[in-house]
Amino acid sequence: MRSLLPMLLLLSAAGVETTPVSVLRVIDGDSFEVAGDLGGLQIACRVRLAFVDCPETVVAGGAAMPEAQDARDALMVLLPIGTLVTLAASGERFERDAADRVVALVTVRDGGDASTTVNARMILAGWSPYWRKDGDAQPDLHAKLQSAEGEAEKAKAGCWANARQWMLDSAKARTAPTASERAPQAPTP
Repeated sequence: MRSLLPMLLLLSAAGVETTPVSVLRVIDGDSFEVAGDLGGLQIACRVRLAFVDCPETVVAGGAAMPEAQDARDALMVLLPIGTLVTLAASGERFERDAADRVVALVTVRDGGDASTTVNARMILAGWSPYWRKDGDAQPDLHAKLQSAEGEAEKAKAGCWANARQWMLDSAKARTAPTASERAPQAPTP
């Protein structure tokens, strides 16, 4: 699975992104599998939506939240099998998560609004908070994702309707400091 991205990468004004790749299947509300064609050879790669954390469909030692299947269904509507998508790194290069999935911003290549990522659509639909576990998005995207989360919470969309506490707890999970947390602090006298 590791060989797909290096061969399909493009440099653009927005950063690093792939050529269009095809959705093979949706795994859960925040991950799916794509395939790229390399000279007739289909290479598969698992992808995690950057800044998105949906309830898990499989939970070790317990039952999954009912919203997990709803989030998966929502992603299946946005990414039907065969859909062409472009994956973009949220920073200067692609990262992999602990499950070896490529973490990416995802845009559907359907001629629609390319500035609205699948990531933002899942947050706006209320299936995920703006998940900043590994830090904030770039400033322009950060504002869009914050706005989407606020609209979803206000409308009690998706998980905000019945799993509000889970959404708040998930949104609090952080491993990396925000830009303001990294900013030098003035010494106290």
